Amino acid sequence: MPADTEALTREFVHRTLATYRYDFRSRRLQSRGHIPDQVAAWAVDTLRLIAESRLPKEWRMGGVIGVGAARGHVILYTFDRAPDGAVIAATGADVDADAIMPFVRFTVESAPLLPPSLTHGVVYDSMGSVRVVDGAGGELYRTAVQYQSDFAARDTVDVMAGRMRVEIALRPEMAGKLVIGGLPRSRLPLTLGLLILTIHPAPTPLAPLICDVVENFAPIAAARRMRITAPEGGNVVAPVDADALRQMLINLLDNAVKYGPEGQRIAVALAAENGTARVLVDDEGPGVPAGDRERIWERFWRLQRDRGSAVAGTGIGLAVVRELAELHGGRSWVEDAPAGGARFVIEVPV
Repeated sequence: MPADTEALTREFVHRTLATYRYDFRSRRLQSRGHIPDQVAAWAVDTLRLIAESRLPKEWRMGGVIGVGAARGHVILYTFDRAPDGAVIAATGADVDADAIMPFVRFTVESAPLLPPSLTHGVVYDSMGSVRVVDGAGGELYRTAVQYQSDFAARDTVDVMAGRMRVEIALRPEMAGKLVIGGLPRSRLPLTLGLLILTIHPAPTPLAPLICDVVENFAPIAAARRMRITAPEGGNVVAPVDADALRQMLINLLDNAVKYGPEGQRIAVALAAENGTARVLVDDEGPGVPAGDRERIWERFWRLQRDRGSAVAGTGIGLAVVRELAELHGGRSWVEDAPAGGARFVIEVPV
């Protein structure tokens, strides 16, 4: 463990105010050390909200920064679950919030927020700024430099982390240096919200754009003996942000390559009907179970069969596709491909 981390850990332990156990069945909170009544009430309400939310059954731990009367406190928790996945108890600690923020600063300042494969090695501090705000709007962290930019995004961490908000601004002149590909794992996946940028639609011939993406992605597929076919010809024109559509297609191709069998054929097609343009990506993989065809578009959610696999993924690529499609006034979905496997569809108005 690096010396800096050891020092942070010692300070963290020193600033622990109390430990606790909460039984969800008896609704009884037991603690060692004093937890103020208002903080205890907030902690119990928060733990129950988290336990009752739609979290994956394997979710077991997290931390929530207190707001209101609980400001200055952080509740860390670990869930005990019954065999059916129901949360039966939470154990954890009440920690002084001042002990948490050094970990945030250490993570942001000592490790790249965006993987080098996305930035081509450009140091993130020269590309953008980050600001973290708690659920009540109190500032928790900011980078030394703050950029004002049209290329900005904000997102809220889900309930399991207390709905902290992360705000990101990309330095305008650096926007072209981001090359987004397979969305590999990042120390802070939320920063990939940079992809949800303001779009600038313009009439765009779709077939040449699609062919260009396929041509550039082909070597990645070839590494797994896969072949990608692109639509031939066609004069479909739609008002889209070319970079955004390129990103959507890259994410779908990346998904097909990651989860499909070696040697498969991935077919990209283009169709126009009823005032819309559709980009279709067919693979020869296992497909998507009918019951999961909406959930796969949620951020940080992966199919159960893929969670223990060696395939890297953050569970954010398809969420980016859907959000960008909706920004265009369109939609996205998945269905069975005619020849087996999955068909992912992007639909935008023309």
